[in-house]
Amino acid sequence: MTLRSKILLVFFMSFVALGAVQFIQKMKSLSTILENTTLEVNKSNDVVWNKILNATFTNFEFYAYSAEGGSKSIWALRGKRSPIAAIESGNKKRITRILKTFFKNLAQKGILDAIIIYDSNGRLIQTLHKDTQFNFQNIEHGDLQGKVNQGFLLLNNNLYAYLSFPIYSNARIIGTVIYCKNFNSLSGQMRVDTNTEILPKKVDKDKNRNVFSNEPMLDNVGNVVRYWDINRVFSDEFAIFSKFYTIGDIEFEFVLRKDISENLGAFKKALINDFLTIGAFLLFIAIIVVMLLSRGFRPLSKAIESLDKLALGDTSISFTEHTQDEVGQITRSVEKLRETVIEYSDAKKTARDKSDEHAAKIKETSLSMAQLLPPNIQNKLNDDVNDFEIKSADHYLTDNIFDLGSDNTLELIERIFSSLSGEIIDQFENEKTLTRSYQRFVPREILSSLNKSNIIDVSVGNQTRREVSVLFWDIRSFTTIAETLPPDKVFGLLNMLLQKMIPIIGSYGGYVDKFIGDAVMALFVEGADRSIVCAINILSELEAINPTIYQQFGVNLKIGIGVNSGTVVLGTIGTDERMEGTVIGDTVNLAARLETLTKTYTAPLLISGDTLSKASDNLSTGVRDHCRLIDKTTVRGKMEKIEIYEVFDWEQPQDKAQKLLYKDEFTQAIRKLNLPDQRGQSAAILRALSIKYPKDNVLKSIVENQL
Repeated sequence: MTLRSKILLVFFMSFVALGAVQFIQKMKSLSTILENTTLEVNKSNDVVWNKILNATFTNFEFYAYSAEGGSKSIWALRGKRSPIAAIESGNKKRITRILKTFFKNLAQKGILDAIIIYDSNGRLIQTLHKDTQFNFQNIEHGDLQGKVNQGFLLLNNNLYAYLSFPIYSNARIIGTVIYCKNFNSLSGQMRVDTNTEILPKKVDKDKNRNVFSNEPMLDNVGNVVRYWDINRVFSDEFAIFSKFYTIGDIEFEFVLRKDISENLGAFKKALINDFLTIGAFLLFIAIIVVMLLSRGFRPLSKAIESLDKLALGDTSISFTEHTQDEVGQITRSVEKLRETVIEYSDAKKTARDKSDEHAAKIKETSLSMAQLLPPNIQNKLNDDVNDFEIKSADHYLTDNIFDLGSDNTLELIERIFSSLSGEIIDQFENEKTLTRSYQRFVPREILSSLNKSNIIDVSVGNQTRREVSVLFWDIRSFTTIAETLPPDKVFGLLNMLLQKMIPIIGSYGGYVDKFIGDAVMALFVEGADRSIVCAINILSELEAINPTIYQQFGVNLKIGIGVNSGTVVLGTIGTDERMEGTVIGDTVNLAARLETLTKTYTAPLLISGDTLSKASDNLSTGVRDHCRLIDKTTVRGKMEKIEIYEVFDWEQPQDKAQKLLYKDEFTQAIRKLNLPDQRGQSAAILRALSIKYPKDNVLKSIVENQL
């Protein structure tokens, strides 16, 4: 898209935005007028409707409690020919004869359309209605409570405004009278007075409430929910106003709707005129902008053509028009660019000449360097250089000053370094392969501890001191197992076990230092807690895979594990022809001793007190609780006694729970066992515990071997 098109697009979008703003403002004005008009109409309709209802109920009350001319209400008269006497008699014909004239007079005046009379027990006595064919059997009735009610009721599925009031004789209620006026009469009056339609509709179709229930028939007459719907007003041009009434369990919505299209006609006409005026103005502005852009961009088009020629190396361009605006600045910049291109052409020719000299020197140096490379690489490099010819004719400039020609100096350099880099990469890969091979025998962790990155850098005697945890494990009775199985089965069994266990050691930051027959020595440099949890998981994994081992080899394996923590000397021993990495020190010896003691105590996992002390802060509460002191003893080369702990966290839940029951008592007895004055008492406690808990093999071995 050209700049001119972009500018035109910007102007077009601006005009569209301006028109949209005007449209939104006008529509907001229309919306505001609609709202105000609707609100005013609805308020007026509400007032008129309330006046009609109030007038209806006022007329009802007037003819219920008084009469024209200030005389008594017909319901206050007494005597044999009074309505009261007729109602007390219960004679329908008598009631009709006495009230016929009264009802006809009120009906002709439009005061009411029906009178319904009940006795004091709520039974229908008589009804009078303008429609002689009217069926009164559909009127529901209930207990009469002697209260005055007014509102709306359903009579033969027609809505009526009503007033109910009790009638008395000798200060007692003898019945209830209901004045009714048909809703159509009220809505017709509303249509005449305000040109507003009233459209009643049911909101809920549940069963009607009993007419004479204890609750009022109408909830909050005149104080109902109001709303006006702007969406319906905007599309249909009607002012909508709703009032809600509850009749029994049925909710009615009276929708008052008035056509307000005449109120909006003048505004809509003015709105259309405004839109036409704005559109004509925007069209005029657009024409002016297009004309100005077409004239102003003519020099710019000439500058673009000149740039295209310069791109092809053609410097024979010139400008005849020079303006003082931004387009003039562009043309002057193009002329400066032409001068720069000419300077570039001269500099390029000089650079090509120097390139020829460099290429010759590179060839000479490369042939000398080839004498230092292996024979196969030397021959390949000699062939590349000898086959490469620098053709000076390719270096001359063509008609296009930007043509790179065929300067092959970089290609020559690329060939030389390609051969060299390939040899370097091969040597590096060989070194990595050699290092990985050695790591199968010398762990990379030893190299890291010795600050060596490559096995080639390691010499005999390299050593360092490290704080580590040492783990020994050994398979129980493996000599017997090896004698009963053929050699391939023996190695298959060992490799199957190691393939399962060695990854567990690695997952806890440890590594195998060496394999000693069926035993393994592993080191942990990242914390004593990791060595303990690793040992627990090794025993748990052995429990899980033993069924498979038995299925394949016919044996169940048991292992003993000893763990100790402390300082060791880590380094290399041997000769230049044969060396290996190892660790030495009392820490290693004690770990091996603990593994041996697992046989004595029949405990699969023993750790030293130093290991537990260094690991306690990081061990979980569960693992720490499942460690118990089983002995304090001396080892060869040590004066101080060491504490030996059994770890039983790997055992079954019921076995762990049982050992926890007497752990404290057991531990106190072990601590006092070496005290001469308390040895007898401690021994008795341990014997008693052994009898009570015969499945505790460690306790059993202590009693049998030490007491």
